[in-house]
Amino acid sequence: MGAKPQSIDLGNGQSIPIQLLTSWPEKMLDMDASAPGLAPLWDALETICVTGCCGIDALDLSPEQLTTARSRLDVAVIRQQLQQLQQLQALQALLSRPDPSFVSSQRLNQYLDQDAAQQLVSHLQHHLGT
Repeated sequence: MGAKPQSIDLGNGQSIPIQLLTSWPEKMLDMDASAPGLAPLWDALETICVTGCCGIDALDLSPEQLTTARSRLDVAVIRQQLQQLQQLQALQALLSRPDPSFVSSQRLNQYLDQDAAQQLVSHLQHHLGT
């Protein structure tokens, strides 16, 4: 039996596939340094486990949890930070061509390929109403 494919669970049977690192990229976008204002969001979503143990799987990214988290967050800050992260991801993707680009987060204990990172940001923007 093959290994389970890596993915980010978004709830409601949806997920984002994650491309595994096959070699260490020269440069990665540091999500924590690029969007430090997202820390309260990660704290609000860290309900399944802790990211130090389970990485991004510790976060409940379901629409229901995002709605709950939204009521406790400064949505204007989250909106600005997600937009900034989205712009930096697009710039990094252009600069790293033709090689794949990756995003890292020590806070989330995770490396994400560019496509997965973009899908995650879009999911958060959609469900947080930003």
